[in-house]
Amino acid sequence: MHGIHHLKKAISFCQDKAVYFNNYGVVLKDAGRWKDAVAAFHRAVELDPAYVDAHANLAAAYLLQNDLERTENELAIVLARTPNHVAGRSIATCMINVNMQVTTKMHIGIATNVINFTIVSVLHTC
Repeated sequence: MHGIHHLKKAISFCQDKAVYFNNYGVVLKDAGRWKDAVAAFHRAVELDPAYVDAHANLAAAYLLQNDLERTENELAIVLARTPNHVAGRSIATCMINVNMQVTTKMHIGIATNVINFTIVSVLHTC
């Protein structure tokens, strides 16, 4: 919380520095204040649209909120500008894992429905 106070104070003196808003967002994200972090990262990106780290942090904050569409949008910006961006590649790996889990759950659900249908069909023929 101490860091949040100092960064908020720094921002109050100089509201046109993207790096201040990005750093503020990181501290907020680490404190579990993801929505506030998203707002700070948005401001950083507004001030400097080419600030790749702010886009990567915004993607991470969206991922923490399970907002996969926005995560993917920000991640596309990061990887288009810096294909080997370390955080961007880590977020991409997380996205793949999340998508695999969703797909696996969907396939398990479909398989369960097929098995249940087969059991009911067999019971009706007996």
